[in-house]
Parts: sequence; C-alpha cells; structure tokens
Amino acid sequence: MDITTHVAQRLWLPARNFYQSSSMCYTDYLTELSWLWWLKVAPARGLSTACSWDILTSLAGQSQYEYYSDILSHFQSPLPIVQTLFAEAKTHLKTPDQLALLISTLSHIDPLPQTDSGEVYDTLLEIYARENHSGLLRAPRPLLDLMVILTQPQLEETIQDPFAGTGHFIVAVNHYLQVIQEEIQFNSSNLSGKSNFSGQVMGKEQNRSRQRLALMNCLLHGIFEPEKLPVLWEDSLLIDLQTWPKADVIFSVLTSDTDVISNQHDASLASLHTLYQMLKPGGRAAVIVPDQLLNAAGPAHYIRQKLLDHCVVHTVLKLPLGLFYPHAMAAHVLFFYKSQNHGEGTEYTWCYDARSRAPILGQYVRLTREQLQPFELVYGEDPLGKSVREEGERWRCFTRSHLAAHQDRLDLHWLPDQSPDSKVHRAWSVLEDTLGELETLSELLKG
Repeated sequence: MDITTHVAQRLWLPARNFYQSSSMCYTDYLTELSWLWWLKVAPARGLSTACSWDILTSLAGQSQYEYYSDILSHFQSPLPIVQTLFAEAKTHLKTPDQLALLISTLSHIDPLPQTDSGEVYDTLLEIYARENHSGLLRAPRPLLDLMVILTQPQLEETIQDPFAGTGHFIVAVNHYLQVIQEEIQFNSSNLSGKSNFSGQVMGKEQNRSRQRLALMNCLLHGIFEPEKLPVLWEDSLLIDLQTWPKADVIFSVLTSDTDVISNQHDASLASLHTLYQMLKPGGRAAVIVPDQLLNAAGPAHYIRQKLLDHCVVHTVLKLPLGLFYPHAMAAHVLFFYKSQNHGEGTEYTWCYDARSRAPILGQYVRLTREQLQPFELVYGEDPLGKSVREEGERWRCFTRSHLAAHQDRLDLHWLPDQSPDSKVHRAWSVLEDTLGELETLSELLKG
C-alpha cells in the first residue's frame, strides 16, 4: 500500500466510528474534516485565516469546541473559493471529544509534502464514493486521465463539466493543462503563460455539500483564482442555454444519485440532451453514460437519434463491469463532437469492447492504465477520431445505417461471453466484503 492510500484510509477511519456511534453521515464527516484540514494548512500556503490553528490546538474540551464553533460562524476570507467552502458553516460534531479526535487524525498529513495533499484528498474522495450510500459515482483516475489525454483540451479553450460531483474531472484537466504549460515554457523561454487555468476550466454541481468537497479538492490541488470559483453551485438542467457560455470541450459522468438508487436513468437522459447543446459547433466531448441510455427504447432512443444526427459520435468505449463498485452500474464512454454544418452527423462509429472476457473490477481489483492502453493505441492521435483505424478482435466499425436498423443502440457487441458467470461474481463480492471487514478491524486494532 502506498503512503497516499495509507494516509487517506487513516483519515477515513473515524468516519465509520462517528456513523455508528452518533449517526453522522459520511458527507458531514468529510465536510468537517475539510474545514479543519484547510484551517491547518492555509498558513503554510501563505493564506491567512480568521482562525489560529495554534490557538485551536492549544485549547481542550469545551473551550476548544466553542472556539471552533465560533470560528465557523464568523469565518471570513478574501478568496471567494475559501469563503464559499465555509459559507453557512455549522459544525455537525456532537461533542468536544469528536473534535479532538478529528484534530488528532489530521496529524497523519504532517509528514506529507504539500504537493501530495491533493492526491491524498482525491483518494479520500474515492473511499467516500465507495462507502457513501447516496449513489455518488466516481470514475477511476486512470480512466479520467485517458479521456482527457485522448480529447486533448488546449490552454485557450473553455472546458466544462456540467455535472462536476466532487471535481474529479476538474482536477484531471488542470493537471493535463499544467503539463502542456510546462512543455511550452520549456520549449520557449520567451513565452510566459498562466500559472493556473481555473478561468478556463469550470464545473457546475447542484448539490451544495458536494460543491464544498469539490472546492476543497481544487484548493488542495492549487486550483483557484482570486475572483473565480472552479465549481459553481448550480443545476445545469435549469440554466438558460441561450446565455450560458458554450464550451470547446466537455467532460462528465452522466449519472445522478436518483438514477443509481432507482435503477432508472431519466436524469442522465436529460443530462446528455443538455450537454451536447452546451457545446460550440465543432466542440468535443468525452462522457461516461450508463448502458441503459444506450439501449432503452422511447425517449432514450429519441435522444440517441438526435445525438447521432447533430453530433459525430466517432468512438464508443465499452467499460469493464464493476467499474463503479459497489454500485452495479455498467457504463460506456462516448467520444463525440458537435457538427459545424447543417446535415453533418454521424456516418460511422467505432466501438472498443473492454468488457467481454475481461476481469470483473471491484474493491480490490481496480482499473489500471495498462488495461486501457490497447484502446489508447487504436484510438489514434486525432482527438476527433479521424486517425487511420483498422478493425481488430475488440475493435469494430459500425455504419450509421447499421445503427439506425437497430434503434440507434450504442451498446454495441459482437464478442461472446458478454455477461460474467453470476456465481463467480457473487463469490468475488463475498470475498471483497470479507476483506473490507478485516481491513477495518486491522485499522481499529492499530488505532
């Protein structure tokens, strides 16, 4: 286990105890931890706060609890992102002992370099997504990175995630743009560029609690500007598309909590319809969608037809099962760009099957970049999918007429053994649950 994962697990351990002893939900725990985390690290980052961490930690018992509660009630910051993180803040901790435990827990981040804090927090959000029962889905980082690399966002482009969740795509895109910026500065010493890209990369999240977590994720990754928020608290399904700035590039996971819990995908369907309207002509997108959107009849068929008519859906990636463990949601990635001319739509679609005859993912079997490399190679270097391509065992081309004859279904398949053996799947699930319980017990004994 690497140090990042180890620290994240230690930070998460009290969440289970708080949930069992005082019914504090995981979202409230992570929000509380985020507030304390920022108060602890802000001075080292040259950002003053209204709270002295030294004073907070010098107090004990009820005095410490009252001091902390008062700080949350009157918190002020010149940075909009920090002020929004603490907006309407009110502690959910029930006792001074809980506060003392959280402060003690944060000592685990002390040995880490400042640059590693963001990665620890990102790993903490992955654990939160797995154990939180609200239906939050977080795609694995190797998949996010690959989607960004293949789509090739540029420094001057407007890049959006209309359904940002905890900001995972915002972080991945900013990391990619920073690499581009460093390469430009290395190759041209006379060219000065921006130090961050928050003005070009922005997300929207309708859930206020998740927006807080997304902002904290951005802060710890160094993603912020003095007067702009990287993730806004807004519902993308309710915005006026006529006034909202169009995007050059969009990344997103199009699955809501209600969709996951109810096994329906009405919100995801509306999200896909809204998303392609938010693109500029010629703008490109890479989005993760549930299988049901790609094969259902009725409204889903209508939206797929419109997408194929008004956009060029050039590539589809069928993802392995178990990607969003513990949620049993099968998903695909759609790569497409919006037509620039009337009548220009999808002529053919390439599909890569990374699911059939592939390992089932889960808590202890994770998606790796190596598993995605064969797809990366056949995709090619052109972000619009226009590289020369040749069919292979897992790689097929389908014409628009073929799609139309099959209700424009995009869950394309041709390999056998599409579904895993149910007994094997259940055995893996039982084993993973047992290992998870043993891991929790081990951490408790260490603590």
